[in-house]
Amino acid sequence: MSLPSSNPTSVKTGSPYLQIQPARTGRNESGNLTDVVYETTDEDQAYRLALTYEVNGIMYDWEQTFGKSRITAHYPWNFKNNPASEPPVDSWEVINQKVQKSVLDSSNMLANACTQGEIYVLGLFLQNKLDYIIVLNTDTIDPTPYPLVGSIAYPETVAPSPYLINKRLPLSLNSAARTLANVINTGVESFDVWRPQLKLTRIINARYPIRASATNAGMILSNATLYNIWQIPNNVLFQLPNLIDPTSSTGKPVLQYGWYQDGFQVQQMARLKYQVVVTWEYGLWPVALYGTPI
Repeated sequence: MSLPSSNPTSVKTGSPYLQIQPARTGRNESGNLTDVVYETTDEDQAYRLALTYEVNGIMYDWEQTFGKSRITAHYPWNFKNNPASEPPVDSWEVINQKVQKSVLDSSNMLANACTQGEIYVLGLFLQNKLDYIIVLNTDTIDPTPYPLVGSIAYPETVAPSPYLINKRLPLSLNSAARTLANVINTGVESFDVWRPQLKLTRIINARYPIRASATNAGMILSNATLYNIWQIPNNVLFQLPNLIDPTSSTGKPVLQYGWYQDGFQVQQMARLKYQVVVTWEYGLWPVALYGTPI
């Protein structure tokens, strides 16, 4: 009986031509997907196929086992659907940012209770443009300089104001303005404000038909417009703020709450996959500069 050879001849099984194998379709956290598999015993054909994927930016794996090449191409869409109609994968976030505002900002309840004339005078005091402070508990004129107690008057070098009888007389401040003046006198010039930022991160494939647009960038959007245009889902675990606009008065700018839309960012996160980021900042905006929220 003869013994088996120590160098058995290897046998390639399969076809030298590219043979498509059963494909795999599905969906993961990045969206829909399709894996297309080819097998061949011809390494040159496998190399040409891999080069085609390489040139077209398609992710692939190349396995070689016992003389057979197996190439799996990973497409970021589902071949069973129209690739252009596949929905994007959206992630919504709310980030609370702390910013500093002047104590004379209208989002401060004390400043909002002051007249425009009082804000003007307090602004001069904040900028160290007032030379003296006048004590005034009644409307009696007292031109003697004292430490801050109640009211503020202009120095001789400042032009007259319609809020003063003349430039030497004190200005009677209301209780909110007097409190704010005392706050400023202690050295406080700003206060912290929480400004919510809404962020949308959208993952799409290269065949997504809607391109990122700068439409409404730099505009102020209301909650209703934000929901209507961007279709914020009902299952997000947050509520959008909906504050009441401050009451406007004669001489004071009209301010309204809304979402300032920033410009978009587009980043390629993988081959044939893109990430689009859009952000909005909630705040109190002057209508004269930004227009009425849409």
